[in-house]
Amino acid sequence: KHDATLAKQLVDAASSTVQNLAEGMGHRGGNRRLKWEIAFGEANEVKGSLDLARAWGYVLDDQCVRAKLQRLLALCWGLTKGGTARARSTRSESQNR
Repeated sequence: KHDATLAKQLVDAASSTVQNLAEGMGHRGGNRRLKWEIAFGEANEVKGSLDLARAWGYVLDDQCVRAKLQRLLALCWGLTKGGTARARSTRSESQNR
């Protein structure tokens, strides 16, 4: 509604996140992790786009979306870095409150 370029970037990054997670399932080893690392980067881009939308006043309440996004980021982190993602995500969420 307010910024078509930002909206397109957010949608593209969200779509790429899902597509790279799915594509990673069809790969093995380093290629799999690479796809999941790309998904993690794209999910962070979604977060950045939300940050911009909130900063510009385009979005007032995005808590529901951010909670889901934080969970997705933790999932991507866990896929790429190992099983400590939940502990770090929980600790990070506690610090942000």
